Amino acid sequence: MSARWSVAFLVAIAAALPACGGDEGTGPPPPPPPPPFVNEPDDVIEDLRIAWESRSPGMEAFLASDFTFHFAPFDVEFWAVPPSWGTAEELSCATNIFSGDPGVRPGGAFQAPVDVRFGFGINLMPVESAWATTTRQDAPFAGLISRRYDVLMFAQYESSDFDFVGSRSEFFLAEETFTQNDGTEARRYVLKVWRDLGNPNPALRHGTISWGFFKWMYQ
Repeated sequence: MSARWSVAFLVAIAAALPACGGDEGTGPPPPPPPPPFVNEPDDVIEDLRIAWESRSPGMEAFLASDFTFHFAPFDVEFWAVPPSWGTAEELSCATNIFSGDPGVRPGGAFQAPVDVRFGFGINLMPVESAWATTTRQDAPFAGLISRRYDVLMFAQYESSDFDFVGSRSEFFLAEETFTQNDGTEARRYVLKVWRDLGNPNPALRHGTISWGFFKWMYQ
């Protein structure tokens, strides 16, 4: 073999070495797979429905630590309710309702307690066919998945009066990683933002109250 062909042969072998695994094992290892989810987005809404229907105070399990509830624009403008509140207020009003405590109507009038002998008959009907990442880029909505639901429920008071509660809600869910009891990590969906949009049906607006207004009376 001539010297010219010998050099060419050696160059070809050197070029082929990386392809034959010369650098195998020296690169960074692949990232570990993300921990599994323990629930689905629909499970969060069902947990909310069950908590209200069973008057269970354990809503901390599916509320984000920085949860916010946003009242319907009509309630803010007409009834002067606050634009929003956080986890503490949400849990407080739910506890008052579930325990049969009295409330306060606009202007300071007495609001009779909810009669705890009766259920609410909550019906949550999704508006969209599936959850989707919101297009909003403002905080606290950016990056969350959202879906709207129409709610209809019946509130019976100890005074024998009653209200139909009917409005549209938009729920925004976040993912969070947590440590399970066995020490392993997992992911779950939690309710981070709940927007009450009011009653979208003009024919029913004057015959029902919103879910937010109902809660606000028992803050």
